[in-house]
Amino acid sequence: MYPPHADWRDMLQVCEELDDHTLQVLTPKYLGELPNTYVFTKQLAEHVVYEYKGKLPIVIVRPSIVISSLIEPFPGWIDNFNGPVGISIACGKGILRTIYSSPDIVSDYIPVDVAIKSFIAASWIRGTKKLEPTDDIAIYNSCAGNLFTLSLNELVVIGKELVKILPFNNMLWTCDTTLTKSLFLFNIRVLFFHLLPAIFIDTLLWILGKKPM
Repeated sequence: MYPPHADWRDMLQVCEELDDHTLQVLTPKYLGELPNTYVFTKQLAEHVVYEYKGKLPIVIVRPSIVISSLIEPFPGWIDNFNGPVGISIACGKGILRTIYSSPDIVSDYIPVDVAIKSFIAASWIRGTKKLEPTDDIAIYNSCAGNLFTLSLNELVVIGKELVKILPFNNMLWTCDTTLTKSLFLFNIRVLFFHLLPAIFIDTLLWILGKKPM
């Protein structure tokens, strides 16, 4: 368990008493080196739970980047467009043409059904042991680790091949996403492949009397 970045009780009080503008100003100060409020609130939640060690049979499971299912309820099932799923769909529909990133970056993905099975297994391990007042809370990382790695470039290549076999409905353009570490090239590609086509399509819709996208 990592040291708390803030006291969860203080945070509740701050959120309940301050207006939205003040909260926006204070948020970066509270986050510090954390990238966003998502991981900040997850850490607060862990400390809420941790106060009940030795009182309740608790485990904490930390999944990595949760993606679509491996097997259950059927392969590829997902109910949101968060994280890499949204990026993949935007690429597949031909909307996202360029990404500013290193192609060699490796992210840790875990299928949602695999993550849920790990929750069940961890709960079973805890549930089969007698609860003692001196018990600590077991913490598990549900992730792929070194068992299976995938670079961003490999993800894009696989995605392009899959779109050829199973193209999306209502595609706006062919799937041809490129990765670049050059900010200059990225901005050039955004201008010619994102901004100008968007203006062209919206102008066309406006001429036809339809709502611009």
